[in-house]
Amino acid sequence: EPFPLNITGEDGAGLLLVKGGRALIIVTDFGNGGEYRIAVDRRVAKLKENGKFSNVETGVELPADCTFHLKKHDFIVIKYE
Repeated sequence: EPFPLNITGEDGAGLLLVKGGRALIIVTDFGNGGEYRIAVDRRVAKLKENGKFSNVETGVELPADCTFHLKKHDFIVIKYE
């Protein structure tokens, strides 16, 4: 099956860790920063239903389309639970 995390936007990469229907996602910027969007295939990743994505550092829930901004060479840690 394909990798269940899709990142669109600037020059970035991501890591998806899943356990017990919950997930941690790390997205890093390798370019000059910009807008990013993530999409997770919840069926393939076996995530629980009705979970929410939020920024681990700030505790702020991500918008429904899972968009966020990263500065140059920055990263974000996102949790799904």
